[in-house]
Amino acid sequence: MISVIIPLYNKENYIKRAINSVLNQTYQNFEIIIVNDGSTDSSLEKVKEIKDLRIKIINQKNQGVSAARNRGIKEAKFNYVAFLDADDEWERDYLKTIVNLIKKYPECKVFATNYKIVDSNGYVKYPRINGLPKDFKEGIIDCEKYFEIASKSDPILWTSAICVEKNAINAIGGFPLGVKLGEDLLVWAKLSYNYNIAYNKNVRAIYYIQKLENNEPLPDKIDIVGEQLASLLNTKKCIQIKKYISLWYKMRSFLYFYNKRRLSSIKEIVKAIYYNPFNLKNYFILFINFIPYKLSLLLIKQYKGK
Repeated sequence: MISVIIPLYNKENYIKRAINSVLNQTYQNFEIIIVNDGSTDSSLEKVKEIKDLRIKIINQKNQGVSAARNRGIKEAKFNYVAFLDADDEWERDYLKTIVNLIKKYPECKVFATNYKIVDSNGYVKYPRINGLPKDFKEGIIDCEKYFEIASKSDPILWTSAICVEKNAINAIGGFPLGVKLGEDLLVWAKLSYNYNIAYNKNVRAIYYIQKLENNEPLPDKIDIVGEQLASLLNTKKCIQIKKYISLWYKMRSFLYFYNKRRLSSIKEIVKAIYYNPFNLKNYFILFINFIPYKLSLLLIKQYKGK
């Protein structure tokens, strides 16, 4: 059986959709753990309207999504935990696909499927996954292959499209507290560093992107994600992770750039260059920090269009 963990904070318009996508699964052996992380809207009332004995509600003060997921893992009864964000959704055979992966690849600890992205206007996008063989449909992805793909693609692992053996995620310390951006990416990186992934390329989950009120968020001042990614280099040889760490700093550099914090952007892209000095795109980002902002935006538009 599988424990489905749904962290909940002010998602009154979406939580029923998420829960119903679990209840409507073709595979029915599961429990649903809703961790209400101090919601101030009617999210909790929406959950209580759904009557199913497999739903367990846990209330706690607002501590953030990582704390909510960790609480869900702690309360989970079963050996496998699957994560679903309160505003995302599963296709009907998501859990069946996961269970088939567990049976077929019992030596793995991480099981995942592909997903699609839907924005607030209903536009559907499929993640760009580079590095998998053209005929790849299902199989095992090891450490080197994961970081090779992740460093040049959209995320191959997404929170609402992954199931993990409980002991494995506990072994890496669960989700990091005090991190606002990238906490999930760090967890998937740690898991991928230590365990093989059983992956099915079929789309079985839907990731809904909500429009941000404030353009681009600022990175965390204390870069816990970057520090912990760098620490992995000292524990196991995995050449490709350097490129992934470089990508992380490039992402942070872009966020600082969009918030017009040029000095911070430069510092982050210099770190990206340090970990991957052969990536010419890093030097492009360094360059745009020294030219007028409007011109740099035009160049970025051309850069992203390639």
